[in-house]
Amino acid sequence: MTYAIAAAGTGGHVFPGLAVGESLVASGVPTDSILFVGGSRLESRVYPDAGFPFFEAVLRTTEAVGQVFSVFVITVAAAEVGIGLAIVLMIFRNRATANVDDFDLMRW
Repeated sequence: MTYAIAAAGTGGHVFPGLAVGESLVASGVPTDSILFVGGSRLESRVYPDAGFPFFEAVLRTTEAVGQVFSVFVITVAAAEVGIGLAIVLMIFRNRATANVDDFDLMRW
């Protein structure tokens, strides 16, 4: 089995990712079965220095495109929250309770 770990950017992401890789090695996974993916910042030095294979993913985009994408992701997340809330309210209206312990069927 091959593991891909994407932890990049700052030490708050890179070093926990490295700890996961080291834990996998300690549990018997060979180092060449673990691939770290990241950019050209801190991770491009830390993972290879620790003896792990590293793939540098290059994302070329303009700042405006990144901002539009971020707004799109936030909008989709908000829509998902709205749908989840609607499902909970529908369950409450049909069952007069939203307590999960009261449900014994997966359908109505």
